[in-house]
Amino acid sequence: MGVFIQILSALLTLGLSSLVFPFIYNKMYVKHLVGDGYRAQNASGDLNFISAQLKLPIPQVESML
Repeated sequence: MGVFIQILSALLTLGLSSLVFPFIYNKMYVKHLVGDGYRAQNASGDLNFISAQLKLPIPQVESML
């Protein structure tokens, strides 16, 4: 179903939607991973900032130190 929405939106916007869709897909993928129980071990930036931008709590692996 998502493929048809992407194709239709690409046709209607003359391909401009393909510049926006990767960001939407990445957020959907992160939600899926968190829903499956994945936890963040490390991040290249501030995980709290990333979590706030996504409006999605990202659980972290508790350190053993």
